[in-house]
Amino acid sequence: MSSSTPNNDTAQQRRERLLLAQAERQRARELEIARQEAEFAAEMERLEAEAAKEEEERRLAEERRVEEEKRIKEEQRLAEEKRAAAERALAEEMRLEEERKAELRRFEEELALEEQRVAEERRKELAKLKAREDKRAADAAEDAEEEREQNAAYVKLVEENRKEREKAAKELERRQKRAPAAKPRPVDVIIPSRPSGSRSKVFKSKAVISDDSDVMDVDKEQVETTRGVKRKRPVKMIAKGMNFSGSLTLTLRSLSVHDFDSWIVR
Repeated sequence: MSSSTPNNDTAQQRRERLLLAQAERQRARELEIARQEAEFAAEMERLEAEAAKEEEERRLAEERRVEEEKRIKEEQRLAEEKRAAAERALAEEMRLEEERKAELRRFEEELALEEQRVAEERRKELAKLKAREDKRAADAAEDAEEEREQNAAYVKLVEENRKEREKAAKELERRQKRAPAAKPRPVDVIIPSRPSGSRSKVFKSKAVISDDSDVMDVDKEQVETTRGVKRKRPVKMIAKGMNFSGSLTLTLRSLSVHDFDSWIVR
């Protein structure tokens, strides 16, 4: 009995060791399988993560593409609106420019017509002025001729006056020796007119002359012009200390009722 026990133990031990080895191998296989499964799971997880990442990247890329398309479309829309606005602004500017040109043409036409009208009026006015100047020149020539004639008559009358004064002085001296001094008496004062058909004025009045006075006062009498206008004008004349008798005739070189330039007695 004692000799068979070790053998049995050995066989038992071998079986136990075998079972233990099998269990170890089984456990090792299970561990390997578990490791492989863990690695597989990790790989799957990694792949899934990569797939998810790729999917996310694709999604983000798609979103970016969509956003880019939206941006491009928006930029195109804005560019189109800007182009349309620029075209409208250009069309409006061209319209306004055409209106300005048309207004400028109308203004130039109106200005030309106004200048033409003013030039025509000026031409007519110059023609009127020339006609008046021609008439004034003709009148001046006529007046000069009349004045020349009257000056000639004046020279003649001055000479006659000198002779008459000498004669009157002798007569007065003779009368003064024979009779007392004469009292003041009225005499006719006549201002001769111009030749027939002229524009001369005719003045008539009355005067009182004193033999011993050097002042002759012409009263405010009616003064009548060729147009029939009547006025009253005061006139004073200086006789230069001379005595008079008979009628008095006055000649006017200036033909002005305000200035009796010279006078003679006859």
